[in-house]
Amino acid sequence: GSGGGKEHAVNLNGADFQTKVLGSEEDWLVEFMAPWCGHCQRLKPEWEDAAKQLSGQFNLGVVDATQEAGLAQTYGVTGYPTIKLFKGGKAGKKKPIDYPGGRDASSIVNFVQGLIGDKPIPEVTS
Repeated sequence: GSGGGKEHAVNLNGADFQTKVLGSEEDWLVEFMAPWCGHCQRLKPEWEDAAKQLSGQFNLGVVDATQEAGLAQTYGVTGYPTIKLFKGGKAGKKKPIDYPGGRDASSIVNFVQGLIGDKPIPEVTS
């Protein structure tokens, strides 16, 4: 077996970020990280776990700020990991909100469920 299957958190390069995050009406929670950052390495399995739990309901993305320095600069990312919420609509994408919660899967999932609490969750039929 090749293990793992697909990753649920979406790796975003600059072009992906433009189309998937900024170009969509959907909300995104994006982690700006650096490969050498210890806190980022600890967050990675939690982030992936949260993305898996929220699969089909909400988008979690990852930006490698060492590769995409321009994006990090645009959004004032100075430390890692930095998690920002990009809400649907022009204003939400222009002014992302700093994620205020804990750096573990349950905190991330709770935060997102609070956001989407007023939206019906589509039934998974597969």
